[in-house]
Amino acid sequence: MAVTLALCVAGVVLLGMGTHFEQQHERDHGLVLTWANYEAVTGANQRIIYTARTHDGDHFEAGDMKADVYWLGPLDSPSPEPTPEGSHPARFVPADPGMHLPGEGFDDDANPPEGEAGVYIVEGVGLGKAGGWRIDVTARRGDEEFTGSFELIVHDDTPVPARGDDAPRTHQPLPEDPDVNLAAIDSRVGRTQEMPEPMLHDQRIDELIDAHTPFVVVVATPAFCAEGACSDLMTQMEALAERFEPDVAVVHLELWEDYDAQVFNDAAMEWISPGGDREPSEPWVFAVNEDGKVVDRWDHIVDLTLLTQQIEALQNTEPVPLSAAQARGETDR
Repeated sequence: MAVTLALCVAGVVLLGMGTHFEQQHERDHGLVLTWANYEAVTGANQRIIYTARTHDGDHFEAGDMKADVYWLGPLDSPSPEPTPEGSHPARFVPADPGMHLPGEGFDDDANPPEGEAGVYIVEGVGLGKAGGWRIDVTARRGDEEFTGSFELIVHDDTPVPARGDDAPRTHQPLPEDPDVNLAAIDSRVGRTQEMPEPMLHDQRIDELIDAHTPFVVVVATPAFCAEGACSDLMTQMEALAERFEPDVAVVHLELWEDYDAQVFNDAAMEWISPGGDREPSEPWVFAVNEDGKVVDRWDHIVDLTLLTQQIEALQNTEPVPLSAAQARGETDR
């Protein structure tokens, strides 16, 4: 199943880890890799997403790709030698047609790159310490081997709800509320159509928590998302709502209260920028169980296959099973 993604509002911030972390590695050969997550936090079962392109700018797809994970040390005192922290398979997921991927240039529309567009997803990554990390990728395509590296900063904590956190008790406005601004519920209202996907805008989050109903929250701005990617995501979320409600609800939170005035919605900010102390990015998707706990989240890029599996688990009130190796932050090989 294709992956759904959109460019973030704030963009991906370039790493500022110093020359030790920013240097080009001698092992790089043939691949240009771009980290695609909005953030990375410590934990035993993290998800890393990246894109891969050739030095000629074409999309790169390989059936056999391995990601070796290294800890580079604290940001203020990098280690002399990287510490190996595990090896994981990377799974290619094709992108929906017409979407822009992280790492693409502005001339890609005029000069489309060759190959199938998509991202690589690495599951069950153990990021046990805050600081600098490096991902070394090795891929085989036929008899040819390709390598590349990218780096990321891992933080001890994040204000964005993560696995095990209580879900925000959001009391968002609904279309039937008096004097409600419908465009603040879905940014497409008044621009392209009437209230779309009504199933995504008919239940309040705090009431779902009180009713012990599992739910999925998607924070996105369909009218202002690059290349219409969030509109595609909304259509897919509605299909999930039709399939799984009433057992599992699906709720949309619009990012903007007033796009022209650049005012964000309080309801969305409770999820992606609590306290308003960070520039919000979107889309985000959160899965919440019947106890009101976040059991998984997807930032920037949503793998619909994994999301559907998680919803099925919520429907059965069971967590998605992890292998013992994943629980330790490793991957079976």
